[in-house]
Amino acid sequence: MLTHRGPSDSWERASDSRQALRPRAQEAPCHARAVEGVRRPREQHVQGGEGGPAQGGRLRLPRPAQPQARLPQAVDHAHQRRRAPQRPDLRPAHPRAVAGGRRGRSQEPRRPGRDRRRDVLGDRDRRQGRAGRQGLIVVGGRSAAAQQEFEGVRNGRPSCVWTTDLVVLGENRPVDISSPSNPRIKQVRALLDRRRERARSGLFVAEGEDLVAAAAAAGWVAEDLLVAAGSEPELREHGIDLAGATIVAPALLASASSLGSGTRVLGVYRQRFADAAAGPRCLHLHGVRDPGNVGTAIRAAHALGASSIAIGPGTADPHGPKAVRASMGSLFALPLARADGPAELPGLTVALALRSGEVLRADAAWLAPALADASGGGVSLLIGAERDGLPDDVVAACDRVAHLPIGGAESLNAAMAATVALYELARER
Repeated sequence: MLTHRGPSDSWERASDSRQALRPRAQEAPCHARAVEGVRRPREQHVQGGEGGPAQGGRLRLPRPAQPQARLPQAVDHAHQRRRAPQRPDLRPAHPRAVAGGRRGRSQEPRRPGRDRRRDVLGDRDRRQGRAGRQGLIVVGGRSAAAQQEFEGVRNGRPSCVWTTDLVVLGENRPVDISSPSNPRIKQVRALLDRRRERARSGLFVAEGEDLVAAAAAAGWVAEDLLVAAGSEPELREHGIDLAGATIVAPALLASASSLGSGTRVLGVYRQRFADAAAGPRCLHLHGVRDPGNVGTAIRAAHALGASSIAIGPGTADPHGPKAVRASMGSLFALPLARADGPAELPGLTVALALRSGEVLRADAAWLAPALADASGGGVSLLIGAERDGLPDDVVAACDRVAHLPIGGAESLNAAMAATVALYELARER
C-alpha cells in the first residue's frame, strides 16, 4: 500500500498498519542559509553568442605580453639617434623581440635625452673595456706597479683593483661627424657645387691626398680638414699632418665629395689672389670657360716656369673642383691674379690665335719669330677660348699677335696651345 507523508511529498509502501501511520524523518534542505533568511549573492550572467554550449559563460581576457609600464616611446626622434637623421621612426611595442630593434642607439624613457660624452666612461664601459669598441690598439700588459696593486701589497694596504697600462697608438680615432646634416658637411657640398658660395666665402675645397699633400708642401694651411675614419695610416704616408683633423664616416665623406669613387680626405682652403700679375712670364686666360682647360693650363704654366697666372673675364673659376683636380696641385704653387685686359699685364703682351684660318692682323707671325726680340723683358701670353678666341678689342690692345703652325686640325685645345706656347717661350729664354 502507498501512503503520502506530509509536505515533502514522499511516498512509502507500508508493510502493515503500524508502519503506515509512523512519521518519517526529513532531510535538511540543500541551502541552509536560505532557510535562515540570508540571500545568496546573485550571479552575473554575461550575454553570450546565440546558440552553442558557451552561451552565458565567463569572458576571459588575455594578459599583456609585457608589463605596460615598460612600453617604450611610440616615436623615436631623429635628434636622439647617432645615425643619419632622416625622419622619426615609429617603434614597435616590444623592440627586444624584433631583430635590430635597437639599431641606431634609439632613446627610451630610461635613457638620457642625449648621448654621453665620449670621454666619460659608463658602468658598462668599465666592465667590458672601451679600448676594443673604439678601435684602440693595446700593447703591453700590467706594469710592475700594477702587478703589485693586483697582488694587494701596494703601500702595505690590501687592494683588489685590477689595473692595466694601455699604450694607445691612436690610428683609429672615434668618428666625429656621422650626420649628413652637419654644418661642415653642408659647407663642403656648397663650396663644391656653387661658384657663388666660393666667391662669397673666399674658400674652396681640395679633394684627395695628392692635392692636400701638395698644399701642405706649398705652405698652405687648411681651414678645415676632413678625414675618412680608418685612413689615417695611408694619409700619414703621404706626408699629411692630421693634427686638428676631423674624423668623418667614410660613406658620408664619399657622398660629400664630387668624385665618383669618393675620397679619403677633403681640405678647405682660403683663396689667394695677388694684387697684380707678376713677370717675367705670365699666362693670361681670357674667356676660357672649360674648368678642365683652366686647371691644365695652370699645371703646364707651373711645369714650364711661368711666373703667374692672370684670370680674365669669362674664365672658369680656377678654384672649382674640376679646375683644382686638373691642376694636380700646381694651383698651390703658382700665384693667381685677376686682370681685365692687356693693360694690367706685365711686359710684352702677345695674343695667341688658336684656330686655322682665323683672321689675323697684318703683323701676325708664328710664335717663335714674335718672341725673337722679347728675350730681354717680360712677356705675357694671352689665350682665349678654342671656339671664340680672343675678342677683337683685346687683340687690338696687344703688342704682338702670334699663331701656332696648325696642319690638318681645325683648332688646338686652349690648354694644349698654352702648353706649346709656354714651351716655346721657355726655350727662347
